[in-house]
Amino acid sequence: MSLLSLNIIDYVALIIVIICFVGLVIYQEKLTTRKNFFKAFLIATALIVFGVFFLTFSNSSGKELIFVLCQTSMIFLLLHQVIRIPYRLLLNREPEISKSPEHWIDIIPSIIILLGVIILPFFSTLLIQKIWRFLF
Repeated sequence: MSLLSLNIIDYVALIIVIICFVGLVIYQEKLTTRKNFFKAFLIATALIVFGVFFLTFSNSSGKELIFVLCQTSMIFLLLHQVIRIPYRLLLNREPEISKSPEHWIDIIPSIIILLGVIILPFFSTLLIQKIWRFLF
């Protein structure tokens, strides 16, 4: 499957998912308040629900790609929160993920989140597909 074989609905879905993810990364410093984190969590949950429906009901060739990308926002939020709490307790400052880091130690959370956002959606997709096949 290549990007040229996708139809217009796939491109619209890709653009929506990418805009949501990039918005989360750019405005990650606003995720420090519960209200903003909850809003972002609702958006990420809606993206996952959208991805599940797209995977289930779409006949397009890009449905697996869109489902994997729909998970990136939620994985980013979860990893950001899991890393942020001990980072704040240990270093008394917020991790800098969307900016260039001032200290070398700030590179570590960025690398963990980057690798997690790239790798974890594929593993979770495989796990979800196996569970789905087992149940149905």
